[in-house]
Amino acid sequence: MPHGSAPVRHTVTLADDLRPAIDPGHYTIEVSQDVTPHGPSQVSLTGACQEFVVESPQFTLDSASIYAQYPPPGATGDFSTVLPHITLNQATRPWERSITSQRDESHIPWLALLVVTDGSLVADPDTRQWITTRPVQSLKGTAPDGVVLPNLTVDDIAGVDDSCQTVDIKLAAVQDLMPLRKELRWLTHLRQVTKQGKKIAALGEGWQPGQYGVVVANRLPRTDGHYTALLVSLRGHGGYPYLQGDQPLPPRADRVRFVVLASWSFDSKARAEGTFGDVVKHLAHEAKLDPMLRLRTRPVDHPEARDRLADGYVPLVHRLHGGEDSYGWTRGPLTPVVPQNPLPPGERDAATTWTCADAALIYSEHYGLFDVSYAAAYTLGQTLALANTSLAEAVSRYRREGLRAVQQAAAAREHGLDGGSEGTRSLFDSWLAGDARMPSELSRNIQQLAKKAYAVPPSSAARARVEPVTPAPARALREMAARTAESPLAAACEAALEEVAARHRPHVAHAGLTWKDLLPAVPFSFLVPDMEMLPAESLRFFHVDPYWFDALIAGAAGQGASSATDVVLTSRLLAGAFTDEALPEGGVLIRSRLIQHWPDLVLELPSDMPAPHTFAMAPDIRLLLFPKWPQTLVLREPPHALNFGIDTSLDGKDHGAINLRWVSGEKTGEAKNEAFKPVDQCLRGISPGSGLDRPQVFNLCGTGTPLVPALTSQLKQPIAPAGLALQLMNLAYCATFKRSTT
Repeated sequence: MPHGSAPVRHTVTLADDLRPAIDPGHYTIEVSQDVTPHGPSQVSLTGACQEFVVESPQFTLDSASIYAQYPPPGATGDFSTVLPHITLNQATRPWERSITSQRDESHIPWLALLVVTDGSLVADPDTRQWITTRPVQSLKGTAPDGVVLPNLTVDDIAGVDDSCQTVDIKLAAVQDLMPLRKELRWLTHLRQVTKQGKKIAALGEGWQPGQYGVVVANRLPRTDGHYTALLVSLRGHGGYPYLQGDQPLPPRADRVRFVVLASWSFDSKARAEGTFGDVVKHLAHEAKLDPMLRLRTRPVDHPEARDRLADGYVPLVHRLHGGEDSYGWTRGPLTPVVPQNPLPPGERDAATTWTCADAALIYSEHYGLFDVSYAAAYTLGQTLALANTSLAEAVSRYRREGLRAVQQAAAAREHGLDGGSEGTRSLFDSWLAGDARMPSELSRNIQQLAKKAYAVPPSSAARARVEPVTPAPARALREMAARTAESPLAAACEAALEEVAARHRPHVAHAGLTWKDLLPAVPFSFLVPDMEMLPAESLRFFHVDPYWFDALIAGAAGQGASSATDVVLTSRLLAGAFTDEALPEGGVLIRSRLIQHWPDLVLELPSDMPAPHTFAMAPDIRLLLFPKWPQTLVLREPPHALNFGIDTSLDGKDHGAINLRWVSGEKTGEAKNEAFKPVDQCLRGISPGSGLDRPQVFNLCGTGTPLVPALTSQLKQPIAPAGLALQLMNLAYCATFKRSTT
């Protein structure tokens, strides 16, 4: 899910065309000069001649020349109100050639976008494919039986040894679908985009600065089925009757062969998944009822149940240690309210000393029920650590080195070597420097140690009177566990252990002991205990509970802890920060077809909001975590969804409508708050047997009720191709969601 800051203003200018300054072809520049000096003689200078070639694709089009296509290739959806189109990076491409060699028709585009069904195509008998690769030279000469070839000139194919893609379309379908000659210019336009301000993420078609040539189809895919959009060359077809030419068709002609410059397929299925607008409107309406992540239930009279449900808890069966079944409450880390510290004051880090899940249970004395939320998180952390061998090894390595450091520090303190290794090194440095006292001091220390080691054991009577002596490391760990490390021994051990913990925290974090590493492995049922909290087609805001993640991390770090010593070592490991990245404050869960069917869905946030952490929990579920709580967020249709078409269904009560825009003045492009309808009166009839059961081809300038004159009449001013494109342009849909203040 791409994200960006608040929208940036862009200026979009539409123009009727952008003709190249010079047509493709071979040219010769000749320069000559005669000089007539003062007097009877005349000087003639040698002239110059320069040949050059202006090239432009005619039979093939590089895929890099295509900026965007709509509907997207391979898409499935309700495209019954959409006019497919293709956007070309080379702005002059649609006007670089003409459909005939006549100069007076250079304003007619040589490209057309035809939208056909499989029933309109004729497969090649050899390849059994609709679109076939052929030598360009095969387009000139004797046509196969029943095939209409483009009437290309010798100059068109001279010296061209390349291949091209072609398609054969049934003649009846061509007569139904081909725009009239005078309609071709209305189906192309120039788009120029300039920006103001900084660029945002996920910019797409229509908003990327530059100039583009756009070719629009004249057919609405009104009937459910599979469609192929074909960008075809009309070069050489201008003389035939289907383009109002006077050149007769070959005998027995039943199909027309076109050069294909680009093609893609899509499936239109009315109301298959609903349009983006339909889905997001439902999402917004559903969120208005309550945008926070909690169960929606009937009013509850019991105060405990009412408060718990409002705070995001769900009831569950809780089996007690004695075997009795009771019920309790649980909640995940995503809460509808600001989490409160469930521990007594001053015990924010009590989770670091938990030795089992039972220590994390919260008991409600008034109702005799348990809150098992943090106990479940602790147990889950242990389970996740078991599955992560790298983490288990990193924690075990730390415990071994931590215990060794405590033992060494205790021994050093016990025998007066407070300085640890540094103190020992300084003693030897003094000895090597010639300190005469060192040999005698060292000798006395060794003698004292020997006396202790080889002393005669006391008698049984004496032993009975001797109090047991706790080893120094054990005494230090006992004080550290009780958090009363006030003695010099415990303080020295504490410092030694912290040194080891600080050194190991980055390694343990790298092995996976951070919220960001553990979260993807958390089962979704722990995040959302009841799916009724996040029904289909819903959006929910939430706060993040840091105490739940404390319990999760404590359980993961405490996996394998089998003694009080392990508990002390684990607590010191958890006492410091593993990462500089703080736990997010809140976020949003989205469960919708928007996620699955619009993967490039754009999320817009305030300009000062950092990018969210995004987790794919299921094909139709996204979890977004924000460092700071956003007051609003905007879901915007993917940028490639800029398209052309009508605004309401042809099968609705209006029989299709186009929401009109101002075409001149200061309000150019803004909505006029009026609509042109019904649109179906401007659709061209279909020939019997064509397989098109309902009219779906626009009549732009023909007989009957053509669209262009009808729009001109309602707008009360003439329009040009750019003006028609403005009326038919549908911009990306967006919806703004605001979270609750609770």
